[in-house]
Amino acid sequence: MANCKYWKKQVKLIGITALYLCAFTIFFSPGITAAGQGLKAVMASPNSVALTWTAPGDDSITGTAAQYDIRYSTSSITDGNWDLATQATGEPTPKSAGGTETFTVIGLQPNTTYYFAIKAADEVSNWSGLSNVVNKSTTSETTPPAVITNLTTGTATATSVVLTWTAPGDDSITGTAAQYDIRYSTSLITELNWSSASQITGEPIPKSVGNAETFTVTGLQNGTLYYFAIKTADEVPNWSGLSNVVNKSTTDQIPPARIGDLAAVEGADSGEIFLSWSATGDDGTSGTATSYTLKYSTDSITDANWNSANVYTSVPSPPLSTGLTENMTMSGLGPGQLYYVALKARDDALNESELSNVASSTAAMPLSADDQIILLSPVSGVCIHSSHPTLAVKNVNASSQNIYYFQIAADSHFISVTTSPAINQQGGVSTVWRIPIRLTDNKVYYWRASANELPYSEVFHFTVQPSVHPYPNPFDRTKGSHATFTDIPANGSLILTSVSGTTIRQWNNLSGQDIKWDGTNEDGYPVAPGTYLWFIKGSDSKGKLVVVK
Repeated sequence: MANCKYWKKQVKLIGITALYLCAFTIFFSPGITAAGQGLKAVMASPNSVALTWTAPGDDSITGTAAQYDIRYSTSSITDGNWDLATQATGEPTPKSAGGTETFTVIGLQPNTTYYFAIKAADEVSNWSGLSNVVNKSTTSETTPPAVITNLTTGTATATSVVLTWTAPGDDSITGTAAQYDIRYSTSLITELNWSSASQITGEPIPKSVGNAETFTVTGLQNGTLYYFAIKTADEVPNWSGLSNVVNKSTTDQIPPARIGDLAAVEGADSGEIFLSWSATGDDGTSGTATSYTLKYSTDSITDANWNSANVYTSVPSPPLSTGLTENMTMSGLGPGQLYYVALKARDDALNESELSNVASSTAAMPLSADDQIILLSPVSGVCIHSSHPTLAVKNVNASSQNIYYFQIAADSHFISVTTSPAINQQGGVSTVWRIPIRLTDNKVYYWRASANELPYSEVFHFTVQPSVHPYPNPFDRTKGSHATFTDIPANGSLILTSVSGTTIRQWNNLSGQDIKWDGTNEDGYPVAPGTYLWFIKGSDSKGKLVVVK
């Protein structure tokens, strides 16, 4: 009390003694301030809660405090766990005692209950006790990420396509989204068929809004047109609408399969050689190739001298469906000269097959009607991919009066034989007969032919391993009423589509009989000329059918 005595002796105030002044000094000196009065949580959003309270003052209930410490937690706050609660940032500068304070705590999680409390300090960091504790739940978030509108495709390989886009944000165009759902299909993607499109795995974790995203879709089929789209979700999850839809074709890097059954025999007229082989596919043995390159030489042809061999331009175009027999006659060659012949097939991506086997034959000399009949195709030992193969013989001369007979049997002695009706000689260098009965898979058959009164020819043999194929291909509607799909497995489903994947016609639960297509769609309208795709559902059988006129 030395100070009190000093002031009592030295100071006199009007109406107030030094003793009262000393008491004032003792009881109202700076000390621990009171906490915020009447703390309330008044408003919430998905990520924030607004608080309000009355400013407590610097010395209890007078003056102005120096700072606030606002904390929050998902469990009730006490003096014991105050230090563990999360401290808010950016608290307001205290107002003078009695003023109304407001502050919004941000960065909270949606649909979560939070507890809030405050302490106040004066200028010498004397801290108040804990305020009353209030709680408030943030609301559920309902704003989805914005729709992606700049999805684009980049580099494509045989099995992959690169996608790029801009990250859309968490709430429309702000923040960071939680996940992407990327899907692809061979048909156009819409909201209606989104669920049936193929879903990607391993999508990237979204970047913050505005950043560039890149992702490579893998595991795609070679040479196929795909459509791509994205949806984005926040943490709730609220899903965005469908992005813009883009498409890209994987590159075709699979060449047609090598032709291994090229056969060459003398033609019907002088300077001719007759060729036959089984058509290869577009991708390996699947589909239909686009073109052939045929070369010939008086020397054997190899990969090393392929480029220097002579090109023969009049080749079958377009090629037939895989497995069907191609026939052609080379003319204008030197009669009696030995020639070597080989060919390669190309697809629509200009992938080229390996060099075929090399066949050889002497170009024909002039023939007489007394010569023995010559079988052209199928040659002995080949495997035919049709259950109704076509047999071809060389015309004995140019007379249209010649009559031909074909025989086929399952034994080389022709004990049980099927004989063709009498067939008038056909134009060109050969006469053909398509076997009307269905031959048995993996069975050896023998065939021979005769013309007029000539004895039957030598015997050739072949085996049958049918594969689904349409004929004629191309299908010219001015020359025939329908195209026929043959060798279809029992209980199979045949589906015909456009190149973009739209279904044109579909036949289900088939009995194994041939399907005749009249060139119309499901509604009965004629389809436009062009290339159409077909496949047997659940199998590897597929190919192309070209419709003209």
